[in-house]
Amino acid sequence: MSVVENPHRFKDPKAQAISNKWFPLQEIATIGQKNKVGLIYISKFLRLGDEVASKFEGGEYNAYHAVGMKQSGIPMDTDVTPFWNEVKVVFPDLHSDEDISFLCKDGGVLGVLEFTYHLDPVFTGEFPMLRRISLNASDYK
Repeated sequence: MSVVENPHRFKDPKAQAISNKWFPLQEIATIGQKNKVGLIYISKFLRLGDEVASKFEGGEYNAYHAVGMKQSGIPMDTDVTPFWNEVKVVFPDLHSDEDISFLCKDGGVLGVLEFTYHLDPVFTGEFPMLRRISLNASDYK
């Protein structure tokens, strides 16, 4: 069995080390973990709350629209700390405190988007929440 190398490349060695931790998640994270990250993305990163996240998961149009409108204009200075704190609960051994600090300070919005892409590549994903979020982002861009 051959090991697939992480194709993502970053100049910053810390960013590369974190990306290398994320890459295997595409194969080893459970559907439940990936869907939970989708809920966290809506609730904590987009700041739409648990109710909208749940309704989005259930396919409600108004929630789909709310998520799309938020995704279409995410401010680059969005505080990503609530997102990463919740991700740490889903994947307790994935990030060190130093990693979380780096992701909150230097990773920012792009770090969150990169993480979700590592979990479930856009438009190729098999996992309901992350796939729906990707399609929603395309619909509202």
